[in-house]
Amino acid sequence: MTNCAVGGNSATGKFGAFPVTARGGGIACWGNTSLTLVNCTVTGNSSSEEAGGVICDFWCSGAVANSIVWGNTAPIGPDISLILGSVLGITYSDVAGGRTALNVDDRSTFDWAEGNIDADPLFAKPGYWGDINDPNMVVEPDDPNATWIDGDYHLKSETGRWDSNSQRWVMDDTTSPCIDRGDPNSHVGDEPDPNGGIINMGAYGGTQEASMSIGMLAPVPPVPPLAHWKLDETEGDIAYDSAGDSDGTLVGDPVWQPDGGILVGALQLDGVDDYVSTEFVLNPADGALSVFAWIKGGALGQAIISQTDGFNWLCVDASEGNLMTELRYVSRGGSGAPLVSQTPIINEVWHRVGLSWDGTNRIIYVDDVEVAKDTQPGLASLGGGLHIGTDKNREPGTFWSGLIDDVRIYNRAVKP
Repeated sequence: MTNCAVGGNSATGKFGAFPVTARGGGIACWGNTSLTLVNCTVTGNSSSEEAGGVICDFWCSGAVANSIVWGNTAPIGPDISLILGSVLGITYSDVAGGRTALNVDDRSTFDWAEGNIDADPLFAKPGYWGDINDPNMVVEPDDPNATWIDGDYHLKSETGRWDSNSQRWVMDDTTSPCIDRGDPNSHVGDEPDPNGGIINMGAYGGTQEASMSIGMLAPVPPVPPLAHWKLDETEGDIAYDSAGDSDGTLVGDPVWQPDGGILVGALQLDGVDDYVSTEFVLNPADGALSVFAWIKGGALGQAIISQTDGFNWLCVDASEGNLMTELRYVSRGGSGAPLVSQTPIINEVWHRVGLSWDGTNRIIYVDDVEVAKDTQPGLASLGGGLHIGTDKNREPGTFWSGLIDDVRIYNRAVKP
């Protein structure tokens, strides 16, 4: 088996006509046969007796490589069990509890070879057993109402993880220890750059959906944002600035969505009178700047972020629904024009939108791809606070109708 995810299976009762209880909830190798697992993920399986994850039983032989066996349950040998003369070799794999957690009887042997680890693999979203009548209620696998709620077994990465729901790459706040931990002699296959030159453990290792390697990031630590509203709060009327002291105040009736964001939580705005107000953060005329945010929803002419005495930094054009910026050069002799992309963003999927200014080039991004660029001799001098989710004057029709998440402002030009 190669590049397989095995989860949410269970073994209960008797094993056919044989006088033994069921064993091997996820994978069972029995009766003088062989088993090979390469870049597989075995998780969330259970057995009422032995080996919730994998069992080699009655003279079986097998090998496990570049795999993750984690979070399985059973009274005996919850993740891996070897009995009745079986042999198993394990290398460059993540096994819960390590070698001491394996259940091996006195007639079986195992080879705990190099490269193995015992560490939380940090799945994007672990699966779990939930109540069939209330899937949000976690229950034990042997509960009569138990049903398996499948998860997402891509590995978390600060550099990039493929999200199957949004069909795009996202970034996490942490990185899985299973990235770049497979066998160095295994080919990285179709893993996207940066991949560290070493295959990942787990079902997506060696594939186009393998999580990216943080080890290939630039050696210079990234400069933190000047302001960062994660919008992960669960209650209250304050949107906290995790990077500085520019906490925002919720106006109207925005609704926190603790699990509804692209990066944990998000803020739901009604498109009528909801927005976030902050004090002064920076003056665009002072030098380079960047702003990035995740958005979903929206409508023609609505604003994402604006400065109260100036312009919309990021907004939607009123005719085609494309991302644009109105932040531009202004002088007594004239002013620059808005920069409008040809990329629509109001299509009910998550988009990361951004604006970067390096002192000459004004660039806007959608999903970290440059979609429009021009030059300006400078930007307007502004000293007002910010509105997140409406324009500077809070005009009807400019209030954002949808979700906003993870707003970041930098006092430097950032290329995503």
